[in-house]
Amino acid sequence: MTDYPATARERIWQFGTSHRKMARTGGPVVFDTADGCHLVDSTGRRYIDALSGVWVVNAGHSHPDIVAAMTAQATRLGYALSEEGFANTAAVDLATRLTDAVDGVYDRVYFTTGGSESVEMALRMARLYHSARGKPGKRTVISRQGSYHGTTLFTLGLSSYDIFSRAVGPLPDGLAKVVHPTCADCPLGRSYPGCAVGCAQDLADTIERLGPDTVAAFVAEPVSTSAGVAVPPPEYWPAVREICSRYDVLLVADEVVTGIGRCGDVLATRRFGIEADIVALAKALTSGYAPLGAVLTHRDITTGMPANALLIPGFTFTGHPVACAAATANLDILCRPEVHDGVHRKSARLATALRDRLGGRPHVGGIRVFGLLAAVDLEPPPTVPGRRTPSAAELSQLMTGWLLESGLYTRVVEGCVQLGPPLLAPDDLMDAIADHLASAFDRLAEHLGRIR
Repeated sequence: MTDYPATARERIWQFGTSHRKMARTGGPVVFDTADGCHLVDSTGRRYIDALSGVWVVNAGHSHPDIVAAMTAQATRLGYALSEEGFANTAAVDLATRLTDAVDGVYDRVYFTTGGSESVEMALRMARLYHSARGKPGKRTVISRQGSYHGTTLFTLGLSSYDIFSRAVGPLPDGLAKVVHPTCADCPLGRSYPGCAVGCAQDLADTIERLGPDTVAAFVAEPVSTSAGVAVPPPEYWPAVREICSRYDVLLVADEVVTGIGRCGDVLATRRFGIEADIVALAKALTSGYAPLGAVLTHRDITTGMPANALLIPGFTFTGHPVACAAATANLDILCRPEVHDGVHRKSARLATALRDRLGGRPHVGGIRVFGLLAAVDLEPPPTVPGRRTPSAAELSQLMTGWLLESGLYTRVVEGCVQLGPPLLAPDDLMDAIADHLASAFDRLAEHLGRIR
């Protein structure tokens, strides 16, 4: 019988961790099957999937409609080149379905194979757009401190993971950063609502400092999971939209995590009442059944791009027909009012369950919920002179292990428990997730009490 964790250690590079750590913990966990809201590993252990893979499987695992659509498409047409003057019917059908889902506000699509590619291509298009309109000097891209946009060199440079950036640098130039709208721990040292939304003003100040004629785009997530589900104040996004319009800077919404119903609408930007110029999608576009991403352009950008503009070639697998068929079936499942209503209902239940079960427990910090995105902070123990205080990384590793032992799959990163169950999950799964977390925090308190 195959020892899958051991074989995986020998045969598969595990990025995001180290081989030594995997060997010490007996990992990686190797998943074998899945159904609905559950995963099963190679040893037969069953887990609640409280993160939808990694905010991916919005429709749940093994959905028969998606499986059937992919099977039929693979039989009909498995692959065809879909650029340089060619396309395929599955890609055309998906583009139509996707633009219809956003009411035609965004009316043209470029398909990628994942989130990093989507953000990369969105920003390439922003630079091309300005250049084609006679403003080739507008090249700089602004992002936010604490955000994450992908793993290409360009998108790594826009992100705030310095350990990765230093390892693979040098990074491209023409990048700048502004503060993140994190009211609970304001980087400007201010307090909402008396702050005049200084986080948005920082964008305007930065554009002025760099020179408006040099800035191509501002890219940001509507709600940032890498910043611990940091929900901006209601004035933030309208202010950002106005600033970008004022300076002719394209607003690029990174909806790789937040899109396709995760926040209770097709796009999370719609919940904040604004329209971006370009939107990057991936992850839940197919609910993870096949790799696929998309770049949506606002109709004003589409009409503003000169008809003779030559777009640089993209990817071999752009518009892959089987992936597009999966996405069309997935949108038919998720882009229904009752699904979005269910997200709002389950969001409220998850928030209540987390606060009822975790509130007042030792080492529980902030709790944030937006749609079916949630985060719970680990509150580290106080520093005691002469005693070593466990780091956030150590506490995160302990919590991850205890949650997996109890049958809950999720991630604990830099002292923050990340949550995002499938959108079609039963309502009572929200209570079960909170119960698992409560048990893990009790174990954490007991563990820390022993080592003091």
